[in-house]
Amino acid sequence: MIKYIPEHFDCTYFKPILKETLEKMEEDFQENIEKYKSEFILNFKSISNEIKNKYVDKKIGYLSYNLMLTKIINKNYNYDIYIYDKDWYLNGDIKIGEYNVEHIYKYYEEMWNKLLEEGIGYIFKINKTDINNVMLNIIDKFHNYIVSIMRNSIIELTETEEYKNLKKEETFSIHTGKFYDIFDLIYTEKENKNIIKIKRWLSKKLDEEYCNEDFKNLDLNKMDLERCDLRGADFRGSELKEADLSYSILNGAKFKGADLRNSNMISSSLSGVNFENVNLSGSKMTYSIMRKGKINDLMEIGELATVLKNTDLTNVDLRNSIFEGIDFREAILNNTNFEECVFKKCKFKKEQVLNLTKQQLNGIKIC
Repeated sequence: MIKYIPEHFDCTYFKPILKETLEKMEEDFQENIEKYKSEFILNFKSISNEIKNKYVDKKIGYLSYNLMLTKIINKNYNYDIYIYDKDWYLNGDIKIGEYNVEHIYKYYEEMWNKLLEEGIGYIFKINKTDINNVMLNIIDKFHNYIVSIMRNSIIELTETEEYKNLKKEETFSIHTGKFYDIFDLIYTEKENKNIIKIKRWLSKKLDEEYCNEDFKNLDLNKMDLERCDLRGADFRGSELKEADLSYSILNGAKFKGADLRNSNMISSSLSGVNFENVNLSGSKMTYSIMRKGKINDLMEIGELATVLKNTDLTNVDLRNSIFEGIDFREAILNNTNFEECVFKKCKFKKEQVLNLTKQQLNGIKIC
């Protein structure tokens, strides 16, 4: 319970309204994620052109999308966008534009108005300032959806001409968060990576150190990454043949164009992973999980579907895995072992389902 509101108001109105709001927002997010990604990328292109036109010689070290609480209080749902050089705050910041986030914060305002309306009955116990404080206290629940939209746009964004033409420092990062507060790392790119140092760093298997980090275009063959937290990590174009990624958290990781032949992903969490154009042939992926949406109410935000576009699953052992909301139609399925797998709301082509059981067929759509 939030300390400055009565327990009765908390149980009768705040918690039920919050639950209803988050459920509506999650449904909207899952249904419209491609639209929201496109809007973010379009905004990025506009910002990139602004930088190109106004700051010709400036190299960008940080691109920061700032959540301004003073704006939120005034129901202005635009994140201020700032650019910095390699020294971060030390050399000052330059505001370069805004990013409109009304598509998520419309639910925030709707909840705000409902609480104000219900608070009228609590004379001398709840006032407008109390409700404002309540809403500021839960703002991260809404901001997390903006973070997810940004992170899930990175593959497409970094493949645009505007991104490629942006003058960047040797290390370039995209952040978002409250102004002058702790930021969420959206993306980082390091021009000159030292493979020896990276391997040494990864071998330490540190908690939460590798999330959303840049491991693109590296030779990580036979690398021991067992039980690592690699959420959102970017392995695009890397060599990971015979790598051990078993029992690891890989949700949201980017493997597009990577080589994962004969890798080990036993009992790994693979929800929201991008496996586009990835060779997984001969890999062990038993007891793995690929789920779309929220598994339970404890999750802050639901996972997006794992991407299996032109993914080679030849001779891949997927026994006893769980798949929910996954589209297999563009995957290459040759001698793929789906024994004892559980399917829910998955999509297959007719010719792909020859060896599935009647129970498994109940959880798929042939199209």
